[in-house]
Amino acid sequence: MRPTVVLLVSSDRGAALHQRIRASGSYIPADFMDRLERDGCRFGIDASGSVIDEFEDDELSVIRAALGADAVAVTVEYPDDACLRRLLLEILDGFDGLLDTNHGALLPFSEVFPQLAPGSSWSPTPPTP
Repeated sequence: MRPTVVLLVSSDRGAALHQRIRASGSYIPADFMDRLERDGCRFGIDASGSVIDEFEDDELSVIRAALGADAVAVTVEYPDDACLRRLLLEILDGFDGLLDTNHGALLPFSEVFPQLAPGSSWSPTPPTP
C-alpha cells in the first residue's frame, strides 16, 4: 500500500474540498478508492469519511475542537512526496483544516501550506535517523 494522508475540514467545507480535488485532474470514481491522475501522478481518494473511525480519542478531541463534531475526512493515497506537495499546493489554498500525516501529527493547513512551494522538501513522513 502506498503512503496516505488524511485531510480534515469542517462539515460545511467538505463538499467544496472534494470538488476541488475532483477538478484538479482526471478523476475516476471507483468502488473502493477513487483515482485522481494529474501531472503524471496517480492518487487514490477516499471521501467516504470512514477513516474517522480509526482515530484515537485524543486525536478526535483535537479534530472536534478545531473543526466541530461533524468534521469531514478525505484520505489521499499518494505515490511520492513531490506529487503530494503539488496536489496539496493546489487544493488547500483558502481552506482551514487539519492534515493527519499518519505519523502521529495533526497539522493545521496554515502550517503546511507555506511549506509546499515548488522546490521545497516538505514531507508528511518524519525523517529517518
